[in-house]
Amino acid sequence: MDMNYKIAALDILKERNKKGDTIICVIHDINLAYKYSDHIIVIKDGKLYKQGDPNDVLNVDTIRDVFGISVEKIENKGFL
Repeated sequence: MDMNYKIAALDILKERNKKGDTIICVIHDINLAYKYSDHIIVIKDGKLYKQGDPNDVLNVDTIRDVFGISVEKIENKGFL
C-alpha cells in the first residue's frame, strides 16, 4: 500500500477508535506504530518481548534488541 493510503487508512482507524471502537492492527513500520498506537505489543522469536504505551515500549534498546539495528529516537516524532 502506498504511504498516502497507509496514513489515510490509519487516520480513519484512529477516528473510529476515538469514537469507542477497539482496533487491533499489525503494523511492521515502527514509526507508524509509534504514531498511531495507544498500546504496543512487541514480539521477538515468537514470544512476547514487551508491551504497553508506545513511549515506554518503543525505545532505542528495544529496537536494537528485537530488530538488531541502531536508531535514534526523535521525541514525539519517531525513529531514524
